Amino acid sequence: TTTTTTTTTTTTAPVVLNPSFELDVLTNPGDFSFEVTSWETIGLCGIYKPTTDYPSQTSSQVLFVNAGGEVRQQLTGVSVGLTTKLTFTIQAFWKVGNPRYLQSVIALVASESGVDLGSVRVLTATFPLGEGSSVDVQLEYTHNTSAREGEGIDLVFSNPATRNQVAFDNIRWTLS
Repeated sequence: TTTTTTTTTTTTAPVVLNPSFELDVLTNPGDFSFEVTSWETIGLCGIYKPTTDYPSQTSSQVLFVNAGGEVRQQLTGVSVGLTTKLTFTIQAFWKVGNPRYLQSVIALVASESGVDLGSVRVLTATFPLGEGSSVDVQLEYTHNTSAREGEGIDLVFSNPATRNQVAFDNIRWTLS
């Protein structure tokens, strides 16, 4: 009896719908919406067209996640068992006028089981230039055997803090 094991390397890039949060058009600076096309929102989250309260960014709108909120999307084209290195780079913003107690989490989570497949915390210390600045945050997929092979992968932004707001924009990814 001969047993053959085949390992498949996934080279398909994930599809993130509405990665710059521009599909819902907000007209005036200061406008916001709790609806975000292609994303599920829980709590006080949505899109915002900044005035001078966020540093300049490459697109005109950002995703905001207030304390206790969560925003998620199941990614297309990838699933648990991914064997290539998947890295996300996400721009994070610290709103001008917010006190210093930022606590936000960006995570890749198995869609059905909720197993953490990689997460990064966005804290006050994440921003070396302080209030009113932005940084690129990197998040890597980590295979976790507790998740079921083939299970979907969600990209999740959450804010477990009891106060404050963090904003995100320009989701990019690389496979290697």
